[in-house]
Amino acid sequence: MRLSPALLCGVAFVAASVLPAAAAVAQEVERLRPPIPSDEGDPPAILTLLGGAILVGIVLFAAAFPSKRGHQD
Repeated sequence: MRLSPALLCGVAFVAASVLPAAAAVAQEVERLRPPIPSDEGDPPAILTLLGGAILVGIVLFAAAFPSKRGHQD
């Protein structure tokens, strides 16, 4: 029985992809872990309130302008 070249390539591909994984498991390679973020605390409350007040002021300022409507509206 003669094996086709496609079958031989498939077997070679499977062997080439499985063998490194098996070697890594056998050696128990050190796994990468995600970094642990430092605790920087909460932002100051006054800056949060000031930012919110500025945004509300911008919206009220823009809403205070009358809309220009043409005669076709």
